[in-house]
Amino acid sequence: MEDCQLIEKYLKGDNKCFDALYEKYRKPLYSYIYKLVYNNQHLCDDIFQQTWVKIINKLDKYSDKDKFIYWAFTIARNLVIDNVRKNKKHQNTIAREAFDDDGIEITKDYNEPWQDLNNLEISQAITKALDKLPENLREVFLLRSNDVSFKEIAKIQDCSINTVLSRMKYALNKLKIELTYLKIEDNN
Repeated sequence: MEDCQLIEKYLKGDNKCFDALYEKYRKPLYSYIYKLVYNNQHLCDDIFQQTWVKIINKLDKYSDKDKFIYWAFTIARNLVIDNVRKNKKHQNTIAREAFDDDGIEITKDYNEPWQDLNNLEISQAITKALDKLPENLREVFLLRSNDVSFKEIAKIQDCSINTVLSRMKYALNKLKIELTYLKIEDNN
């Protein structure tokens, strides 16, 4: 069943349709929020819950011209921004959780730096590199890795598609540099 049909039936009182919508999008939405808040699980859980509450409260205003997940990403992004603004007043920045470096063994072969890494180690290295990106670049990368189109990212970030494409290019270049730096650092 299409998202707009699920929403329409839910708004008419069929709660099972909301459950289906939730199940369909909970993982990508949670993953997106989790990375936006620097893998802070407690904060992610709070914002994830706030996002779904806001979705429920605004579902009658949802326009099916946009894909539901992009609409949900926009709500989540705005809640993260609100949280950052609120926390800056109290502590200047969101505290980043420490990441476990244990077990990341980078090969000494500079031509294929990731060949000896398992998926968890690669994921940890990418997470570290992502955390060092400026917020707007990291967000473009995260949205794109959730299969959000550049056009939709431009809508979410309220900027031109050319700006989004530039941000993606800069994000990829910075990630490449950062991952190379991590590899060199681990080899020393």
